[in-house]
Amino acid sequence: MKFVQWPKDNNRSVIYTGFQNIGGFQNNIEAIDGTHFILTEISIQDLIAYFTRKKRYAIQYQEIVDFKGIFIHYVIE
Repeated sequence: MKFVQWPKDNNRSVIYTGFQNIGGFQNNIEAIDGTHFILTEISIQDLIAYFTRKKRYAIQYQEIVDFKGIFIHYVIE
Protein backbone atom coordinates (compact mmCIF):
# COMPACT_ATOMS: atom_id res chain seq x y z
CA MET A 1 0.00 0.00 0.00
CA LYS A 2 1.33 3.45 -0.91
CA PHE A 3 0.66 6.61 1.04
CA VAL A 4 0.86 10.28 0.13
CA GLN A 5 4.02 11.57 1.81
CA TRP A 6 6.48 14.44 1.72
CA PRO A 7 9.76 13.38 0.03
CA LYS A 8 12.54 12.13 2.27
CA ASP A 9 16.05 13.63 2.07
CA ASN A 10 17.41 10.86 -0.15
CA ASN A 11 14.57 11.29 -2.68
CA ARG A 12 14.75 15.09 -2.91
CA SER A 13 17.79 15.11 -5.20
CA VAL A 14 15.93 12.85 -7.66
CA ILE A 15 12.98 15.25 -7.62
CA TYR A 16 15.24 18.32 -8.00
CA THR A 17 16.81 16.69 -11.07
CA GLY A 18 13.41 15.72 -12.48
CA PHE A 19 12.08 19.28 -12.35
CA GLN A 20 15.35 20.57 -13.81
CA ASN A 21 15.07 18.13 -16.73
CA ILE A 22 11.42 18.79 -17.61
CA GLY A 23 11.31 22.56 -17.28
CA GLY A 24 14.62 24.02 -16.18
CA PHE A 25 13.32 24.64 -12.65
CA GLN A 26 16.19 24.62 -10.15
CA ASN A 27 15.89 23.50 -6.52
CA ASN A 28 12.21 22.67 -6.84
CA ILE A 29 10.55 19.65 -5.24
CA GLU A 30 6.88 20.39 -5.84
CA ALA A 31 4.20 21.80 -8.11
CA ILE A 32 1.02 23.11 -6.50
CA ASP A 33 -2.49 23.67 -7.82
CA GLY A 34 -6.02 23.81 -6.55
CA THR A 35 -9.66 24.27 -7.37
CA HIS A 36 -13.07 24.66 -5.79
CA PHE A 37 -15.74 21.96 -5.83
CA ILE A 38 -19.04 23.81 -6.13
CA LEU A 39 -21.71 22.71 -3.64
CA THR A 40 -25.23 22.50 -5.05
CA GLU A 41 -26.87 21.67 -1.73
CA ILE A 42 -25.78 22.88 1.69
CA SER A 43 -27.42 23.05 5.11
CA ILE A 44 -28.41 26.48 6.38
CA GLN A 45 -26.16 26.14 9.44
CA ASP A 46 -23.05 25.69 7.22
CA LEU A 47 -23.60 28.60 4.81
CA ILE A 48 -20.86 30.88 6.17
CA ALA A 49 -18.23 28.12 6.35
CA TYR A 50 -18.45 27.32 2.61
CA PHE A 51 -19.05 30.78 1.08
CA THR A 52 -16.14 31.76 -1.21
CA ARG A 53 -14.75 35.07 -2.41
CA LYS A 54 -16.38 34.28 -5.76
CA LYS A 55 -19.76 34.46 -4.01
CA ARG A 56 -20.68 30.80 -4.22
CA TYR A 57 -20.62 27.79 -1.92
CA ALA A 58 -17.71 25.42 -2.42
CA ILE A 59 -15.10 23.15 -0.88
CA GLN A 60 -11.47 24.08 -1.54
CA TYR A 61 -9.09 21.43 -2.87
CA GLN A 62 -5.32 21.89 -3.10
CA GLU A 63 -2.71 19.38 -4.19
CA ILE A 64 1.07 19.17 -4.40
CA VAL A 65 2.76 16.81 -6.86
CA ASP A 66 6.33 15.89 -7.75
CA PHE A 67 7.82 16.11 -11.26
CA LYS A 68 6.12 12.83 -12.28
CA GLY A 69 2.70 14.09 -11.18
CA ILE A 70 2.66 11.85 -8.11
CA PHE A 71 0.74 13.34 -5.20
CA ILE A 72 2.92 14.16 -2.20
CA HIS A 73 0.33 16.23 -0.32
CA TYR A 74 -3.29 17.34 -0.58
CA VAL A 75 -5.84 19.30 1.44
CA ILE A 76 -9.62 19.34 1.13
CA GLU A 77 -11.41 21.98 3.20
